[in-house]
Parts: sequence; structure tokens; C-alpha cells
Amino acid sequence: MSGSDPKRDLQLPADKSVPSAPPTLVFKPDVRQQVRVARVRMYTLMAAGVLMVVALLLIASYRPPPVVLTKSEPARDTVAFPEGEAAVSAAPASQIVSVPRRVTGIDIARSAAAAIDTLVGTAAEKWVRASELLPPGVVTRDNAEEAAAGLRRAVVLADSARRAIALAQGQAELVLRAAREAQSGPAFRLSVFYTAVDRYLKLLDQDAADRLAFYAKSELSVKASLAGDQSEAETQQNVANSYLRRSEDRQAGIKRLAEQSREALRNVENAGR
Repeated sequence: MSGSDPKRDLQLPADKSVPSAPPTLVFKPDVRQQVRVARVRMYTLMAAGVLMVVALLLIASYRPPPVVLTKSEPARDTVAFPEGEAAVSAAPASQIVSVPRRVTGIDIARSAAAAIDTLVGTAAEKWVRASELLPPGVVTRDNAEEAAAGLRRAVVLADSARRAIALAQGQAELVLRAAREAQSGPAFRLSVFYTAVDRYLKLLDQDAADRLAFYAKSELSVKASLAGDQSEAETQQNVANSYLRRSEDRQAGIKRLAEQSREALRNVENAGR
């Protein structure tokens, strides 16, 4: 239709009108859906609040169980208790007065030194008592029986003194054991202390043996005198005097070793400070 009018071709029907603007879109929310979402949110918040309250109550009421130690597992840094005694770590906190600490090599050295001093002092006291039982002068037939009885008691005292020195040597062995079990630093000082004490007590043991021999030979001399054998009495007394001189010559060395032992103990104590 090439001959037709283009303006006439674009004309619309008479009952049709062209809108001047696009229609306005109106949003109408779904009320039911909004109600459902609000309910879900409310229930979720309520459940979270309940769980939070329960958790706080559990935390506030929680009490940790007490630690119970078995016999095969003593507490570290504590002294194991013998059977029948309550372990400090298992007792309530309100009943704990003090916590025992582990016994160290320094503690053992102090304890051994105190015991050694006591035992050596006991031996020295017995030697003094034994010396007081010696005859005051020349033994004659008139006082020989009394002198023999006194020397017999002196022998008993001297023998008891030597046993005290032997007990002191046993205390020194505890120091040696502690030195072997201690760490490198304290172990060296404990070893030095043991060496000094061991030399001191060995010299004291020799002295105790000579003192015992002196009283024993003196007793034999008096008994020989009672039997009328003056030659044997003089021989036994000479032997007794030789033991006495050896003991007297040894006293300076004993004092020197005693001072070395005290100095070694001071070094051990300084290591624990």
C-alpha cells in the first residue's frame, strides 16, 4: 500500500487513548508472612535467653572435684606420708596449716651435722668420765683392786664412746647418699662436706680405738700387779702409755679436720640461700 497516507496509518481507533504516564506500582505486604517471621524471631530470642540463663547458673554452681592422690602417686614437692596419716593435699583448704616441702640434700646435711655433733659430744663426755676413773697415783697392792674396778668401768665407757663414733659415721653415709641424688651444684658441695666429715670421723675412730686400748692395757697392768707379776705389769703399762701418746699426738689433726668440716657445712648452707 504504497499510496496510502502515513499519518492516517498511525491513527488509533477512536475508543483507544494513549496514557500520559506509566501506572504507579503499589506495594502491599503479606501481613500473614510478617506475623510468622516475627513469631519465629521472638521464639528464637526467647530460646537463646533461656539457654544463656541456664549456662550462667551452671557456671555459678560448678564446684571442681577434689584431687585425691593414690599411695603410688605422692604429690610432687611434698613428703609422702606413712600409712595412717592424712595427706595434706587431700584435706580441705580450711584445714591446711602448712604445706610440707621436699627434703633436700642441704636439709639432710644439716640434720646429719647436728647428729654428728651430738654423737661426738657424747663420746667426748664418756672419755672425760673414763679419765676420772684412772688411779690417782702409783698402783700398789693396797689400792690395786680399787684401781682395777675403776679401769674396768673406764673400758666400758671407752667402748661406748667408740660406738657413738660409729653411729656418727652412719650419719655421714646419709650425706654421701644425698650427694649422689642431688643436682650438679649442691651435689659438689655435699660431696666436699662428706669428704671432710668422713676424714674427721675416721681420725676420731682411730683415736677412740687408741683410748679404748689404753684403758684395756692399763687394766691388764693392774691385774698383773695384783698377781704379783711386776714385769708383765710394767710391759702392759708401757703399751698403754704408747696408745695414750698416739691419742695425744692426734688431737691437733682432729681439731683441724673438725674446722674443715664446719667450713664445708657452711658452704653447703650458703648454696641453699
